[in-house]
Amino acid sequence: LPTAGGAATVTAVVGNAVQLGCTNPVSLGQALQRKIPLVILATSAVWDTKNPSGFAVVAPDSSIKTAKDLNGMTIGVPSLGGLNQLVMTALVAAHGGDVSSVKFVELPESLTADALAQKRIAAAFLDEPDYSAAGTRVRSIGAASDAIAPMFAETIWFSTQDWASQNKDIARRAIAALIAGGKWA
Repeated sequence: LPTAGGAATVTAVVGNAVQLGCTNPVSLGQALQRKIPLVILATSAVWDTKNPSGFAVVAPDSSIKTAKDLNGMTIGVPSLGGLNQLVMTALVAAHGGDVSSVKFVELPESLTADALAQKRIAAAFLDEPDYSAAGTRVRSIGAASDAIAPMFAETIWFSTQDWASQNKDIARRAIAALIAGGKWA
């Protein structure tokens, strides 16, 4: 389900537009805090510092060397209030930056390289495959998610408690297919 972000996926599942969704732990956690009856079916993408897939990026000609240099700057993230904003906030803080001085704007990853080149933003979070697609149009200043932990679940498959309890066999088969697909990939 392609959506504008994790919160939109949660809304689609809760609204019964789809039965299963994949979102980040921040969006799922926010829904669970609001007592929305959801159930985790499986983890999906896992951040592993040994195989980084998400990066803090700047323009190739930028004077920014580390996340501390982002004080007072604007950073693009795929969705405000989501995991990638949390990651970039943690990265700035981990490098001694002043997080309160940083401004975040929502920006699709496909537009990141152009926004950096046009100096509309100073930095951004960029995940694969968009990072590789940007090539020399961006420069990494670090594997962003390392600021959270060396390994954690970045995305989680979930559904409503009602759907999962009424469709146990389908849920089991969906989980088996997700695991098989993950092993294949």
